Amino acid sequence: MMQLKLLDDITQHYDHVYISPHFDDAVVSCGGRIVDQITAGYSVLVVTVFTGVAATKNRAPKRTRRFIFDYRRRRKEDAAAMAALGVDFLWLGYPEILFRNRCSMFRYWPCYRHTPANGALCASLVSGLKNVCRKTRCKYLVLPLAVGQHMDHQLVFQAGMDLLGSAPPPCQVLFYEDCPYMLFPYMLCYRMKITGGYHCGLPDTNEFLKASYPSARKDAIDLLAGRPESKLRSMLLRAVSALFILIFGFYTQHLMKARKSLPGKRVFFSQEHCDVSRHFERKLNAIMAYPSQLDRPVLQRQQIRKILGAYSEFIGAPKNSFYERYWRVKLESAHELDP
Repeated sequence: MMQLKLLDDITQHYDHVYISPHFDDAVVSCGGRIVDQITAGYSVLVVTVFTGVAATKNRAPKRTRRFIFDYRRRRKEDAAAMAALGVDFLWLGYPEILFRNRCSMFRYWPCYRHTPANGALCASLVSGLKNVCRKTRCKYLVLPLAVGQHMDHQLVFQAGMDLLGSAPPPCQVLFYEDCPYMLFPYMLCYRMKITGGYHCGLPDTNEFLKASYPSARKDAIDLLAGRPESKLRSMLLRAVSALFILIFGFYTQHLMKARKSLPGKRVFFSQEHCDVSRHFERKLNAIMAYPSQLDRPVLQRQQIRKILGAYSEFIGAPKNSFYERYWRVKLESAHELDP
């Protein structure tokens, strides 16, 4: 395991490069696949985008300032997680949206916001990703699908789509399902539709409502609620999360009109599964290296196992196995397909 300080410090070839918007995203979503590849002898680099600190007048709540803004602690946690996976890593130093935007509510947005600031940041990310691909000579670049609609994730996703739209793309691109948001069915379906995706191969969303799955979703809501300071606050956060899911469900089924991430292109998604059962404990150890993001680590280790087990079973894993799901994207010119 080695930490690279700058892009120019990349002096070796990496077979696979994972792009993580924030410190824990790649570990939680892709940790099993990363370990599987390292064990098989492949070289892997994790690049985390939003790791910088900037002056802010943010109105974020005290809990957010205490845990999210404590970058000294979060960097130590991330280094420990990378060590648990045994992977090289690089921090790009961009400030996350809580530093860039005064109002923290804008970190989640129904679709990518084409503002001048976001446009400039996305262009910078595209340039940075091209440099990463050029210097690592990687075969695969793995980026977030932005299932939870977090603006930082959407920016990285958009940069990946812009990279795919370049001629020719510098490498093959895969997208991973952001954990824990992929546990909520309508968020995933909404994300596929809003990107203008076709033939994505998702089952009917009602299939997510299997008997064992609601319990796992409740645990996921508890994790998203974070560190509630009171029982009432915990109940309110769960209620807001449940309402958010219902809104996504209604919007997806009745109101959604597909938007395209790349004008003039049609986006085709095809899914790939990765069996990470052999390395799940190592992935779980890496997840637990982020205690600032957890409330009760011992209990939540059990919750995480239950949540990811139920999700894995839903996407086709045998019982007591663990899968991760990735999406390969193919772009077609719209005029080539229309009669």
